[in-house]
Amino acid sequence: MIIEGKRIRTYKGTLFALMAVTRVYVAFLILVSLTQSCFAASQEQGKGVHSPAAAKEQKQFPLLSAKAFSLKDANGNLHSLSDYHGRPVALFFFCGCPWCHHCARLWGKFQRSGVLAANDKSLSHSQPFTLVVFSGDSASAHAFVQQTGLDQAQTVLLPDPEMHVTTLYDADPCPRVFVVNPQGQVQYTNDHKDDAVQVTSEVVIASRALDALRRCVLIPMPQPK
Repeated sequence: MIIEGKRIRTYKGTLFALMAVTRVYVAFLILVSLTQSCFAASQEQGKGVHSPAAAKEQKQFPLLSAKAFSLKDANGNLHSLSDYHGRPVALFFFCGCPWCHHCARLWGKFQRSGVLAANDKSLSHSQPFTLVVFSGDSASAHAFVQQTGLDQAQTVLLPDPEMHVTTLYDADPCPRVFVVNPQGQVQYTNDHKDDAVQVTSEVVIASRALDALRRCVLIPMPQPK
């Protein structure tokens, strides 16, 4: 009886051990299967995003025309968006908040570094230009330019104390940027989840605006430091 009991206990122990090994093996197979499925899905997703065939299948939306407006600059001279037809324009909306300061400082660095200059001298007539619509009076707008280092030779400062143009472009909250191509169409604006205002860093917003300008005119790539 004692020997029989030992045999039963040994049998049960072996059975439990086999069941445990089986569970581990099955779990391993499931894990491998899931990993392969995820990898295959990620490859398929990558193909859908990056393959030329998939790119052709994506619906192309027509560019919208930029809304016409006129504002006086900080010196009292009247400017209209149509004055810049035929050249790409970076149209910024700033209010003077910290987010606007960060974005304007970076854009000022872009201006002074020369990355906004046309690569081809024959395209100098289509040199990108910067318009800044500022939600404040002339004195505040001048102070903003001084604090952020925007290049005044490449920038027209347009105070908008009543926020008429800001409202027209639905550019509150800021900073907002609209890249207008030489045909007067909006090439880019930061209204996406990954470049949303007061969420995304100024690097993303300014870099995407610069990339949109490159699509409008031949601009050299910035050299690595």
